[in-house]
Amino acid sequence: MAKKKYRPIGVSVIATFILLISLLQIFGGLGLVLVGGTSCGVGSTGFCQLFFVIGLFLAVIGIFHFVISIGLFRGKSWARVLAIITHSLSVVLSVVALFSSLGGFVTAILSGAIIMSLISAAWNVFVAVYLAFDDDAEKYFR
Repeated sequence: MAKKKYRPIGVSVIATFILLISLLQIFGGLGLVLVGGTSCGVGSTGFCQLFFVIGLFLAVIGIFHFVISIGLFRGKSWARVLAIITHSLSVVLSVVALFSSLGGFVTAILSGAIIMSLISAAWNVFVAVYLAFDDDAEKYFR
């Protein structure tokens, strides 16, 4: 009889958040595709095509994250590697977004861009470090 794998709570929390975010990305992306697809008509501006392309990109990213979350729930090592890579890249993007928002500091504070960049960076660092270095997570994905 095969021994059942114990999933660490940290992996469950990370996989759940990635799953929820992926669903928001998929449905938000499909909404933008719908808006872009239905608003394009004769004499329309480029905004409808932009909505369509951004929505399609967002939906594809959401599907990618959905697959990663399912892999994390199932203890797949490829999902762990992809999550570490994508969240490490997201840390870099969060830092870039943080520094780009510092140009208009007052506007960035009022819009919450700085706070969101910091929260995003902290979350992405947590995910990448936890999945890469936690002993229980490493055992789970073997």
